[in-house]
Amino acid sequence: DNYINEFKYRSFDLSSCPLIRVALINSEKQILLVCIHHIVYDGWSHYYLLKELNSIYNAYAKGFTPLLPKANSYIDFIHQEQKYLTEGHILK
Repeated sequence: DNYINEFKYRSFDLSSCPLIRVALINSEKQILLVCIHHIVYDGWSHYYLLKELNSIYNAYAKGFTPLLPKANSYIDFIHQEQKYLTEGHILK
């Protein structure tokens, strides 16, 4: 319990990365702790993180290697957003 509380309440240093902490506790059950600063995590991120964790867990539980989609770079994301906004006449 002390470790979990320290993990939860330890502050992030915004001047350095990473802004995420992950720990796996092996006790009677395995517990995955994830702590992410809100500056790098939003509702969309939450959905995709849980979706990918679920895929990984299910694959390993069935004895398979998980297959995840290739991650886009941030610059690719910016290009996609720019195209979307321009085609939607939002930036014209």
